Amino acid sequence: MKRLAWAGMIGLALLMIGQGHGTAQAGTIIFTSTSDGDVLTPVRTATPLNANSSLTRTYHVAQHESAPVRLREVGIDTRQDGDDGAFELYTEGTLIADEAISAVRVTFVLFDIFDRPMRTLTLTLVQDIAAGTILDLTGVGAWNAAVGPHRHEARDLLSVVSSVAYVRRQNGAVWTSNPDDMTREMARLGLFHTDRLSPTP
Repeated sequence: MKRLAWAGMIGLALLMIGQGHGTAQAGTIIFTSTSDGDVLTPVRTATPLNANSSLTRTYHVAQHESAPVRLREVGIDTRQDGDDGAFELYTEGTLIADEAISAVRVTFVLFDIFDRPMRTLTLTLVQDIAAGTILDLTGVGAWNAAVGPHRHEARDLLSVVSSVAYVRRQNGAVWTSNPDDMTREMARLGLFHTDRLSPTP
């Protein structure tokens, strides 16, 4: 069973993980789910995190058909930094420009192993991207993972919902995702709201 939550300017989303992966369409918004494999995070000189778990991390992309760019298998993965040993969250996947653009903002909503929202990240690219460009997002964005006695984001991250929030076309026009449309479409699918999270730049 899947359920998804969306609220606020950035459009929060929650999907309770089901088996396999696939695509579901809601009006002009298409949801695509892909497995990123297991939830292991390699750790130097120690056992990988979640070594005995069969859970698999899943990326869910909410794609507006009207957006000037598309996301393909985009999400957030985890790793341990090679210099100081800190855990990181980093971007994966591909951005495809259907039109020439000058800037784009992508939102990532992270959920833990109990389907609770962890936090929201945003990746903003300010660069000229020609129509037809396929841009690898792997490692383009990276954030420190919170680690503490009751919170370990590298250990707990299970699912990520990614979407395009804003795009500036090269002609100066700005495309913006419509949270009201998203809310309406998801209501038709029996999806639910949740509290808004503040994005982490």
